[in-house]
Amino acid sequence: MPKQEGQKSKLVTLLRILEQRTDENHRLNVPQLVQLLENQGILAERKSIYSDIDTLRSLGYDIQLQRGRGGGYWMASRAFELSELKLLVDAVQSSSVISARTSKRIIHKLEALCSDYEGTQLQRQVYVDGRPKTDSQTLLYSIDALHTAINRGCLVQFRYKGSSAVRTVSPWQLAWENGCYYLIAYQDEKAPPVRHYRVDRMSGVLVLDEPTAGLDPAGRENLMANIRDYHRNKKRTIILVSHSMEEIACNVDRILVLRGSHVYMDGAPRQVFRRASDLEEVGLDVPQATKIALALRRMGLNIDTAVYTVDELEQALLSIRGEAGVC
Repeated sequence: MPKQEGQKSKLVTLLRILEQRTDENHRLNVPQLVQLLENQGILAERKSIYSDIDTLRSLGYDIQLQRGRGGGYWMASRAFELSELKLLVDAVQSSSVISARTSKRIIHKLEALCSDYEGTQLQRQVYVDGRPKTDSQTLLYSIDALHTAINRGCLVQFRYKGSSAVRTVSPWQLAWENGCYYLIAYQDEKAPPVRHYRVDRMSGVLVLDEPTAGLDPAGRENLMANIRDYHRNKKRTIILVSHSMEEIACNVDRILVLRGSHVYMDGAPRQVFRRASDLEEVGLDVPQATKIALALRRMGLNIDTAVYTVDELEQALLSIRGEAGVC
């Protein structure tokens, strides 16, 4: 191993030893540190330990030295104090939305934030009367997905209370009441439009970043119909993010094409889809109807290439047929 890489490995190992094996009541002197490094296959001279500790101090680690009998080096401050970690452990163990297995895993991670000796004090049991812990192993991930959807302004899909029906809602906020998480969301096709869902009764939570991605044609049309109804009934502006030009063509009044962090195009669908080559330059396509019109134009047919829906293509072809007098 090159000398520089070996020095980095030695520093990392020394730091780990100090974090795991030392605290205010447990210190390690230089011979002990040398021995612990050797136990992990790293040879070190006593003089180099002083230099390594100075390096760690210069990086911001609070390593203190107590001189005299029983003295040595120890990690004096950490990201969390022991009392703060105990509070976190108590909160995890008393939470009804965190399963016993997940609680154990989280607490084990919290133990890594203190010394091995202090970690034994985190194995505590907090009794909360009348609040059994959930058996769900996926509840935490559902809560995280809902937070993500709320922050990004995305739709979410899920099944509720074991039903096979898939619900699509616009999440607004997570609320905590009587030991349970509730999702407050807008579901336009239902009455009342604003509904509450208990998160531990939700399954298969899916964040719809590009809302129709992964759906079959019927599912895509059903979702887009809900979005169109919401726009029509509530008179609200909908911003749809998608790479599907078919989806864009059939559902929007205005298109913004981004390139990098800048607006590359801005206009009505007909204006934007006229610039097929420019769209291709940024990795986008044009609707299938526009592709067909462009191909027919190249073949000599006098057809408007600004069409972008199947209905418009049909009308353009019928118009040409009528002009040609074909029966």
